[in-house]
Amino acid sequence: MPVVLLALLVTTLQLNRVHSSPPREKIMIEVDISGMRPGKVEIIPSAQYPGAINYIVRGNSRHTHVIGNIKDGSVLITEGDPRSMSRYVLLLRKNNGTKYLRVITRYRNNNIYSTRITEFRKRENEVEYSAVIKRPVDINLPTQEDNNAISVKLVSIPEPGDTKPEQAQSLKFSVKQEMIDEIIIGKVLFGKYILDDKRTDMVNRVVIWEGGLRYPSVTIITRYSDGNELENDYKYMDSEIGFVVESVKRKFSSLCE
Repeated sequence: MPVVLLALLVTTLQLNRVHSSPPREKIMIEVDISGMRPGKVEIIPSAQYPGAINYIVRGNSRHTHVIGNIKDGSVLITEGDPRSMSRYVLLLRKNNGTKYLRVITRYRNNNIYSTRITEFRKRENEVEYSAVIKRPVDINLPTQEDNNAISVKLVSIPEPGDTKPEQAQSLKFSVKQEMIDEIIIGKVLFGKYILDDKRTDMVNRVVIWEGGLRYPSVTIITRYSDGNELENDYKYMDSEIGFVVESVKRKFSSLCE
């Protein structure tokens, strides 16, 4: 075998050995949501859910430590994994006494990142935590009203003197905070048109409607249990064609909520 080819083969084998090496295990920190906060873990308020908190490893310890077992007193909610790269825990104590946890665990293998989002719940009269199973609720945007489960908010208000105030409005549809462990937005319709009918592996879904009834455009933002977040934009063409997908954006959802 020529020397050049032999050197290339040796280099390739060395590179493969480097890339296939297992990730270095981190020291796991047990978190008890009913007890004292560990020194290497900090608690920060949730920016998305008022009253909820996030448990995260402090910045100067993230290369060596990771959140491991998560407990509530003597009750083990979920086990840790030393192979995980990072873990974030969201805790929401609902007004009805239910405790809701969303655990985001991220892995890295051969420079490939993966994420797993798991949700747990314990109602006030229960002893153990159970995995959250949400019921999909279909919404039809023109007729959907704000109720005890679905929030409908005006997020963009027309300027004074606007000649087309309806078209300047933006309506945001989401699940109310007290129901995030019970339901999720399922099929999204606009009148007779089905925009999205996905119902599985979802963690959260938000819908934004702009343009009023005459020139409607709809954005559906869906977060999946693998950490991916899809933002689909739909534009109305005419009564025969209905809506078309104008753009699709994919990104990793935020780890700390």
